[in-house]
Amino acid sequence: MAFTGTWKRTRAENGVELLQLIGMPEAMIQAMDQLQFVLILNQVDDNTIEETLQMGENKNSNTIKIGSTTTLVQWDGKRVNAVPERINDKKYKICFNYDGHDYKFIRELLKPTELLDTLDIDNGKVVSKLYHVKS
Repeated sequence: MAFTGTWKRTRAENGVELLQLIGMPEAMIQAMDQLQFVLILNQVDDNTIEETLQMGENKNSNTIKIGSTTTLVQWDGKRVNAVPERINDKKYKICFNYDGHDYKFIRELLKPTELLDTLDIDNGKVVSKLYHVKS
């Protein structure tokens, strides 16, 4: 399955700006800057992807169900429901509103060993890109 693997974040664009916009406390943003981010994906079938994001000692897990209501855990531990949509066999998106902001998340397999997560907040107010390589 294309998304399955352990992915190490290699680069982030506009990450701090995004976190500031969504209201994350500055002390938390600074602490996150020191953490290593590892994304573990298990593509169970064409429509189900289990994901775990490890940030240092902390973990956040979600099960993405393409085409079905999915509950996503946010940075503050609260949950939001969304319906992920498949764009093609190497790309899907998740759109939702949370805490007064419109989110559009796109996960895209650029190459078998390269993954890009793009998070657009409030229709382009801040667009963050997170690059990962398969380890």
